[in-house]
Amino acid sequence: MIKSIEIKNYKALKDLTIKGFTSFNLFSGENNVGKTSVLEAICINSFGNPIHNLIQLANIRLTRIDSTSIQDFFSHLDTTQPLHLNTEFDNDTINLKITYNDSTNLVLDNFNALNLNNEFMPNFEKQIHLKFAFQSKKEFFEPFEKILPFNLSIQENKIENVLLPNLQNIIQPDLKLNQIYPNRSTFIPASLNINVLDFLRPLLRDKKEEVIECLKKFDNNIMGIEEIGGVVFLKLKDKKKYRVNMFGLGFIKFMTLACIIINNKIKYIFVDEIENGLHHKNMQVFLKAIMELSQKYQVQIFVTTHNQEFLESALETLQNEVSIFKLFNRDNQIRANRYDYGLSKIMLENNIELRNS
Repeated sequence: MIKSIEIKNYKALKDLTIKGFTSFNLFSGENNVGKTSVLEAICINSFGNPIHNLIQLANIRLTRIDSTSIQDFFSHLDTTQPLHLNTEFDNDTINLKITYNDSTNLVLDNFNALNLNNEFMPNFEKQIHLKFAFQSKKEFFEPFEKILPFNLSIQENKIENVLLPNLQNIIQPDLKLNQIYPNRSTFIPASLNINVLDFLRPLLRDKKEEVIECLKKFDNNIMGIEEIGGVVFLKLKDKKKYRVNMFGLGFIKFMTLACIIINNKIKYIFVDEIENGLHHKNMQVFLKAIMELSQKYQVQIFVTTHNQEFLESALETLQNEVSIFKLFNRDNQIRANRYDYGLSKIMLENNIELRNS
C-alpha cells in the first residue's frame, strides 16, 4: 500500500506532501488546484517503469510527447529545477528525481550550405534528455539512472521538433525497476477513452461468472455477457442481447473498474473525475461494489471528484475506509488537508461543503 507522497516541481505542484493514504483515497477541491496532477504524480512513481508511465499519462491527455511538451511536466515550465517524487510504501520508500538537460552542437557536415542570399546556413543539433534517478531503501538496491533522449535539428532559428527515438527500447521491462516496483497500476482518465473489452477479454474464460455477479449489483437484469465481433454484449432477463454502450458511461466505468480488479494483476487504480456519468442514485451501489472488490483483491484506489453528492455518498458508504484530501491554493501554493470519516461527518452535519472548505 502507498502511505504518503512528497511532490516537488510537477506541473502545478511546486512543493506538496500528502500523508495518511488508506484503501480508498479521494481528492477534492475547486477547479485548477491540481487534483489530476496529484493523481498523475502518485501513478508515475507507483509501478513498472516511470518513464513509460510519464509517456502514457501524456498520451491519455492526448499530448504529443516531444522535446517541447516535455517541459510541461515541470512546475511553471522551469526545467532548471528537478522534478522530485518521493513515495512511501509499506515496505519501501522510492525517490525518483527527473532532471532536464540540453546542449547544442554545430553539425559540421552541413556548415557550408547556402541560403538564397548566398549566406551561410549553419546547422545545429540540440540534444535534450531527461535523466531519471532512482533510489530505494531496500538493502540490496543501488541507486541508478536511466536516460530519455530527444534530438532536434536547428537551422536559421527554425526548429524541427523530433519525437522520441527508439521509444520501445526505452520502455522495455527493466530488471532493476521490477525489483523496486513489483506492483502494477492503471490510470482511468475523466474522458474514459479506453475500451472496456480490453479489460473484459482476459476474464471471459475463467472469471466470466464473477464479472456477471458483480454487474448484477449495478443492474440485476443482467444475466450474461459475451464478445461478438469485437463488441461487448450484455444479455438481460428478456433474453435479448444489448451493446454495452447502451448502458451509459457510469455503467461502463463500473464495469471497467470491476474487470480490472477481478483480473487481479493491478494493485493501484487511479480514476480521474470518478463521478462522471454516474447518476446520484447509483453512487452508493457503485462505491460499495468497488470497495468490496478492492478489499477482496487488496487493491488501493485513488480518485478525484468535484461532486458534493459523490463525497457524501463515499462517506456514508465507505466510512472509515475512505480518506478525503481537499486541495486548495494559498499564496500561489497548492496545499492539501486530510479529512478522516469523523471530521468529514461533522463538517457535513454542519452543512460545510468538503469540496470547497
